[in-house]
Amino acid sequence: MTDDLIEKFFRKECTPEEEQRVREYFRQHLSDLENLTEEDWATFHYKEPLPAFVSDKMLSVIEHSTHPRKTIRIFFRYAAAAAVAGLCIAAWMWANHSHHSGTPAIASQPAPAPAPQHHWTEKANRTGKTIQLTLPDSSIVALASQSSIRYEDSFTRDTRAIYLTGKAMFTVATDHVRPFTVHAGGLSTTALATVFSVSCTGDNNMATEVSLISGKVVVRGSSIKETFLHPGELLRFDPLKQTVSVQAQRIPLPIRPANPPVERIMQFNDTPLKDIFQSLEKEYHCRVIYDNPDIDSIRFTGSFNKNKETLSDFLNTIALLNNLTLTEKNTSFYLK
Repeated sequence: MTDDLIEKFFRKECTPEEEQRVREYFRQHLSDLENLTEEDWATFHYKEPLPAFVSDKMLSVIEHSTHPRKTIRIFFRYAAAAAVAGLCIAAWMWANHSHHSGTPAIASQPAPAPAPQHHWTEKANRTGKTIQLTLPDSSIVALASQSSIRYEDSFTRDTRAIYLTGKAMFTVATDHVRPFTVHAGGLSTTALATVFSVSCTGDNNMATEVSLISGKVVVRGSSIKETFLHPGELLRFDPLKQTVSVQAQRIPLPIRPANPPVERIMQFNDTPLKDIFQSLEKEYHCRVIYDNPDIDSIRFTGSFNKNKETLSDFLNTIALLNNLTLTEKNTSFYLK
């Protein structure tokens, strides 16, 4: 081992083989560093700045070693040797750290804050009848019996994703930035603001159905091309044959009232269906007929926008939400 090679090591000019030799020498012959003279110490210069933890290590070694000696020469020789030893140890630690990490050693930094956690909520309907749920974006879900949905507590990402097992109808709140997507039965149905229903039993052999009531949706799947639906259309996906069919559903003709009302939006807040039907009969000069006494106990929260949907559309939405069947004849509507 030569002085030139050691200085070359501290200047970081060694080849990998020379660097390994110097490090091994420091580990095995650290006591030999005490043979350095005052002249060696005075003429030695480390040309590159040391990181904070290396300087602190050097200072600690010097302070620990600089106790009164019998002569100034002995004190200086041992202090110099200790300082150089500390420098060698610290420099070796620094170089070793840089060698393994691939980056220069730096002062410790506080750990970065953990990324926000996204929590999921699952809602299951075991009541035997359809229940109504409100999502974080104010969208409304009519969840059928023996069905469940899963979604994030708050829609903070680029999309609003719902995972459905069973059957549900979705009245989607308007959001032109974040599409609303329902994943079920191998299909994803995406809408911005619309009303549609999805039926999926969870059995991979059973068909998945998407029915569009109002607005517009696009249905996608890994094995099918994307399909756009229009109001009154029903899409049926057969997972065994990997086929998609779209068929039209009957949309009743709108009934125009004799005297159009001034107010174009009717709001309902936990209103009994029988009261809603009475208001519609008076407004549209029609009849809403039902013989199921359970309907008297059903309540509805929502709105009827007469500028965007017909009376038939609105009554059909109520029927679907409550597992009822709507039939229209002349100016009468029958619910079963």
